[in-house]
Amino acid sequence: APLKVADDQIGSPTYTKDLANAIKVLLSTINYQLSTALYGVYHITNSGYCSWYEFAKQIIQISNLKLIPVKSEQFPRPAKRPHNSRLENFVYNETFRKPLRSWKEAVKDYLKL
Repeated sequence: APLKVADDQIGSPTYTKDLANAIKVLLSTINYQLSTALYGVYHITNSGYCSWYEFAKQIIQISNLKLIPVKSEQFPRPAKRPHNSRLENFVYNETFRKPLRSWKEAVKDYLKL
């Protein structure tokens, strides 16, 4: 049977390894002697965004599974999910001038393709 995946929920997939490295960069700004550090709210995600369908499609691209995009209503959940949960990495990107790699590159690294 083909795999059905929602195509109307957009987000920013993020590899925990990339997130951990970015947090390490943020922590490196702390100067305990001077009690200084960067502050504020930082959204940190891999670059780009996609639907759950596009994310699954990227993951199973090399398999023989069939993937079918469907609407979220076909997956009743106890909590309502937003159709768009992308985050903007504006503060992180402006501060460090080096955005995280794309989510597609991160998936390839995770899957070791």
